Amino acid sequence: MKYESKVKKLLFLIENKYKIYIFIFIFLLFFASFLQIVGINSLLPTVASFFDNKYKIENEYFNVVSNYISSLTGASIFLSLLTLTVIIIIFSNVVFILVIYFTSKLAYFLEREIKLKISKNLINLSF
Repeated sequence: MKYESKVKKLLFLIENKYKIYIFIFIFLLFFASFLQIVGINSLLPTVASFFDNKYKIENEYFNVVSNYISSLTGASIFLSLLTLTVIIIIFSNVVFILVIYFTSKLAYFLEREIKLKISKNLINLSF
């Protein structure tokens, strides 16, 4: 119960446009985390194909993408998996950099907004 009341008080202080930014931030954070998981999980087939030239990918979607890259470049399965893994990891890191930038901007604007509200309330008090 205490947690809900604190969240309600916090959300009361924040304007609606910043609430939308917070929800977008949470979505981007989950998306970036998902990309990190996919990037890490793509390392195992890459390493396995490095040690075994006749490695067969069991994941249907990963197999389609790997075969597409192999047919486009004419490279082996290892090189296509390595290319795919590197692209996924680079893309997830770019998304994480954007999340960090968005976090700093959101924190700055929220801090400024709350400071302005507090100072306006203090100035309007009668002493």
